[in-house]
Amino acid sequence: MLESLVRDRLRDPRSAEFGSMNVSRNHFEIRVCGGVNSKNSFGAYVGLRPFFMSVRLEPLEVEQFLYAANTDDIQRLIDYCLKEGIDISMETFP
Repeated sequence: MLESLVRDRLRDPRSAEFGSMNVSRNHFEIRVCGGVNSKNSFGAYVGLRPFFMSVRLEPLEVEQFLYAANTDDIQRLIDYCLKEGIDISMETFP
């Protein structure tokens, strides 16, 4: 389910290749930080990039989705995940 919600937000959903994902869950929401590689508008893979997503469970709805579309955003998104209490520092991002 989580991969499908991420795919829906990418330029080329079928090209998505996922790295590891770390999930935090309570009775009301799921929060996930992970890595995804997908194709850009030129049809080239961009490399593994971090993302953060918050999903409300009732009703099922993505509340927030953040994606490091360029290399300048990678460290900021890793830091955001750490601030949210979800460690993705084990991933190797370009």
